[in-house]
This record gives sequence, C-alpha cells and structure tokens, in this order.
Amino acid sequence: MKFIYELLNFNERYFPILLELSSMSKSKHLFQFCQIMIGSKSMSEYEIMKALFGKSDQVSFSKVKMEFRLLLIKVSCIHDIATLENNERIIGVVNLLRETLVSQIISHNINKKMSIEILEKSLTNSIKLQITETVLHQSRILSEYYGSSEYNKYKFKKYNKILSDYQDIYQAETLAIKYALNLQNIHLKSLASINPEIELLAQKYANEICKIKNVHTINFKMAKFRILYFLYEIKKDYQLIFNLCDTIKSDIINTELNSQGKTISIELRRSVALIQAGQYKKCIDNGLPIINTASKYPIGIYYLSLYIIKAYLYCGNIAGASSLISKLISRKEYKHQNQNIKEIIGINLGYIYLSSYINKSKFTTSTLPPFRLAKFLNSTPIFSKDKRGINVGILLLHVAFLLQRRKFSEVIDRIDALNRYASRYLRHDDTFRSNCMIKLVVQMAKADFHPIKTERYTAQLRAQLDQVPLTGSGGNIEVEIIPFETLWEIMLRAIR
Repeated sequence: MKFIYELLNFNERYFPILLELSSMSKSKHLFQFCQIMIGSKSMSEYEIMKALFGKSDQVSFSKVKMEFRLLLIKVSCIHDIATLENNERIIGVVNLLRETLVSQIISHNINKKMSIEILEKSLTNSIKLQITETVLHQSRILSEYYGSSEYNKYKFKKYNKILSDYQDIYQAETLAIKYALNLQNIHLKSLASINPEIELLAQKYANEICKIKNVHTINFKMAKFRILYFLYEIKKDYQLIFNLCDTIKSDIINTELNSQGKTISIELRRSVALIQAGQYKKCIDNGLPIINTASKYPIGIYYLSLYIIKAYLYCGNIAGASSLISKLISRKEYKHQNQNIKEIIGINLGYIYLSSYINKSKFTTSTLPPFRLAKFLNSTPIFSKDKRGINVGILLLHVAFLLQRRKFSEVIDRIDALNRYASRYLRHDDTFRSNCMIKLVVQMAKADFHPIKTERYTAQLRAQLDQVPLTGSGGNIEVEIIPFETLWEIMLRAIR
C-alpha cells in the first residue's frame, strides 16, 4: 500500500480526474475504492476490505488494488512536468516520451496516419535532444510504415538511414556506459591502491572508447568522461582531470543538453581531484556556488557537499564545515536520503564535534544538530560488509571519543577490530597513512595510555606520517575525515 499512497499523493491535483475515470470503469468496486483512498489515508487494508466487500476478501481486494494502481499510473502520465522541473531538456524528454506514447495509443485506435504525423514531428526534437532510445523507437516505426503500409521511397530511405545511424550510436553509448560502470564498481569495492591490472583495464577501455570518432551524443560523452576520469585518477594526474572537466562542461553548458545532474557529476569529480591535489580553498570556492543555487538537493548535491565539508576540515575551518553540515541536515530532502548518505553525514558530524575539543576558543557546537555519542558508539556501521575502508574512519572516531571518556578497556576492543581490518584490507601504498594511524593507536595501548610513554613509543611512526602527506594519498581521503595529524593530536590531548 505504501507505493499506492505515494503515487496517490503525487496525483493529488488530479483527484477529480481519478474519480471520473474510476466511475467510468467496468470494475464494480474501483470507484468506491478510489473514494475511500482519497477520503482517508489512514485506513488499514482490513478496514478497506470490510468497507468494499463487507468481509475480508484478499483475492478481490488485490484485484481492485491493482486496477487502482494502473489508474494512478495512467493519470501520472498527464502531469505537467514544467511545474516540477525547470530544466528544459528534461521537460523536452518527458514531452517526447509522452508524444510517442500518444501516437501508439492513437495507432491502436485505427488512426495510423495521425499517429505517424505525431511521430514525424517528434523525431526531429528527439534527435535535437539526443534521446537515442526514443530516436531508435520512432525511426523504426516510421521506417516500417513508409516501407510497407504507405510506401514512400524518399521517406523510407530517410528514416531507415536514421535508424541505421542510431543503432551504431546506441551500441557505442551502451559500450561506453558498460565500461564506465565496470570501473565505477571497481572503485566502490576498494579505495586502496589500484593494482596494475586495473590500471591496464582502464587504459584498455579508454583506448577503445577514444577510437570511436563518429559518436557525439551527450550520453556517450559523459560515459567517456567517467572512463577517462577513472584512468587519470589512477595515474594521479590531477591537471588532466581539471582539463577533462573543463572540456566536458564546455560541451554542454548553455545548451539544451545541460542539466543540474550532469553539472553536479562533473563538479563532484573535480572536487575530489582538487582535494587530492591539496587545493582545499579552490574546492570550497568551486563547489559552494553550485550548492547555494540549487533549489533541490538530490543525492549528488549531498555528495558534493560532503567533499566541501572535507575540504573545510582539511584546512582547519571547523566553523565552515559546521555551517554546511547544519544546512544539509535541516533540508527537507534530508529525511528521504538513503541510509548511506545519512551515515556518512553522521560520521562527519562526529568528527566536527571531536574537532571542537581543540578549538573551543574559536568554535562552539551550540548551532550544530545533536550528536548522540552513546548511540554512535553502540551502532554497527552500514559499511561493516564493505571493503571501501570507511570503517577505519568510524573505528578511529570511536577510539577518539572513548579516549575522551578515558574508557581504555573499550579502546582496546576497538584496536583489535582495527588490526583485523588493517590486516585484511589495508595492504597497499595508498593506505600507508591509515596503517600508520592504526599503529599509532596500537602503540598508545602498549604504552598503557601513559602520555610520556606514548610519545616515546610513537615518535618514529609520527615522523613517518609526516613523510607521506595527505595530498595525493589516493583513496585514503575517504577514510581520513580530518587529517590524521590533527586526529592524533586530539587523542594525545585526551590522555594528558
């Protein structure tokens, strides 16, 4: 019922149409069911069944519920998306899909000629907006019509040529998207140093896609962009990434092909590269205008915001990070975000609270959303089965808060978990800083949390941490919410 209620809310403006259509249905109970659903959204399934059938009748109820669901979907098709979306391309795409659907409905109602006229006009816009799947569908119908039903040599050749060209375009787009997704999945599985085989695979994909010269659609370009980005990220060539972002952005900006989603996708990757290159202020200055001008906060805006928060934390601007994270959590869209995003935001919030302990004269947590420490310490991370490495950041935050409370026995429990995680996943060069930080905590425990002994035991490790800077540390930036140098100083202060 949850899906039906959500779809009903979406169609709230069209209740009169829902009632009219349901009253015209041959279904005996659809109109009554529609009245009940519109009139009361709190009735249970059993109560609705009793109202409809006078008894519990699951079979009949399931049938009428499915009929109402289909009716809601039909009515959803008439929505004016311009009232929901201000992007001209998205509005155009939806209208073209609607035109294609209407032409098919008309065609099946024995008015083929009118259907074809709609498709011919619609095809021009489909090509202009580069909607490959729609162009394929429309040109196939037109080619078949003018090749058989109403033979027209000129139009048949015209539409058949479009069909043939777009079959090639579709294959190229599909291949590029497949390669981009393969590399994305590799990236999601591990934030450790990429082994040589993965770099060779990325290079192979890039070479193959770059050989395709006759496809210029935005879907192909965006997939190609993601492949090249992954390759340059492996090579740690951040200037190439910046050039790549500029190139793809210049291709789509101020055109019908532009959209907030594409801009966010490009700038999100630029932000990661800027952080990797140590250009924290530029990351902030580049990302804030995008966030501040966004009327809605889709998932991409939340991820972009998290990298800006990271840049604030890396350059020690706790107040900036605090302000932005407060803004994110207060947004009405926040409660609808997935648990992954909420977990990462919660971890960042925890680190901001932790950072306030050494910035008390400059920063207050009074304006921040509450951070429930007890709940956090007892929670099981969402990433417990993930190999991305974010667990290290979670466990280190646990350790830091437990040190503040001087619960040393519980710290030792977390150290065991850190050691197990490090031995299993953190074995590559890009995780040196994570390994070093874990070893620092281990040595602190071996020194019985005595401040002088701890500093003596960890002097060499601390020097090694300085020798491998955060800048250019690869996937380690996902683990390192605040610089490990800062985190270590917080831990040392806690035991003094």
